Amino acid sequence: METLCSSDCDLRLCRNSSHGFAVSQHCICHGVFNSTSTPSQVTYILAAAFYFSDLKNPREAGLEAARQVDLKLPTGETLGLWHILPESAIEEKNPISEEKYESQLASGSPIFIYLHGNGGTRGQSTRVFTYSVLRGQGWHVITLDYRGYGDSDGEATEINMVEDAVSVYRWTKNKAGTSPVFLWGHSLDEAPAGIVLEGAFSNLNDQVDAYLLTMPYRPFPFLMWIFHAALSRMKVNFKTDQHITKVQCPILMLHAEDDLVVPIDLAQKLFKTIMTAHSSDQPQTVLHTFPGSKGYGHNLMNRDPELGDIVRKFIQDSTKPKPAG
Repeated sequence: METLCSSDCDLRLCRNSSHGFAVSQHCICHGVFNSTSTPSQVTYILAAAFYFSDLKNPREAGLEAARQVDLKLPTGETLGLWHILPESAIEEKNPISEEKYESQLASGSPIFIYLHGNGGTRGQSTRVFTYSVLRGQGWHVITLDYRGYGDSDGEATEINMVEDAVSVYRWTKNKAGTSPVFLWGHSLDEAPAGIVLEGAFSNLNDQVDAYLLTMPYRPFPFLMWIFHAALSRMKVNFKTDQHITKVQCPILMLHAEDDLVVPIDLAQKLFKTIMTAHSSDQPQTVLHTFPGSKGYGHNLMNRDPELGDIVRKFIQDSTKPKPAG
């Protein structure tokens, strides 16, 4: 297991890759010019017909001591969220009241806002496993479906995804008191205590060039140009390497060496961008890689028995008081 560190959030960071990206890339590569769908329908594959029967009941995903929150946006649309309590806060006999949920958010325990990747919903089994790992460490999890996903209203666009993440971050901060708030996955436009990026890529054009499904087209520059032109036409950018240079909080990057969806080279490129852009007195950025021999690929880093300790150390380092002067 290799750890790289640099001395390294305002977050208008847009999306990084996470679970489910393979589906959307397949769609971009094989259907973008033949499809009669709108750009957002082509780019964002939403599992509306495939998620389990009732996202408003987290117990159906196997989550006890978790509540549904319907967050009203300024547009009048509603986002579906789950608030998952730490295992230490679970009451086995008595039902948990809304007041209990609210007070627990301000109890001082770290809170993770989990922002999932393209495809599927917050109820996807690999994501639920990650929530269980985090709550098992004594942390809260707030997870959402962006507009157009799951039980949330509206349309999925890059701008809407960022706005949705910002809205959930502000809702959480308003209730968190002194509890530190961390982001898992992607980013916003304010300063959380820290960010965890899981399977992140540098930008979408690099990801298309590196993705397995584009391999047959790479010998033909014109075909690759078509893919990139389509992304530009649809205004789908996800330029993480540009946005991340503005981030002013600690960052933990997690990546498996055998990730075939987002090759490790793209994470290393993103890490190098951060190192180059940030001065030595800025918050720390860490790239933590998992050996390919563990077989985690893109989706199974949450199975690593050391993950909780890795994230706990990141939390401790991120919340240390800054030395005076």
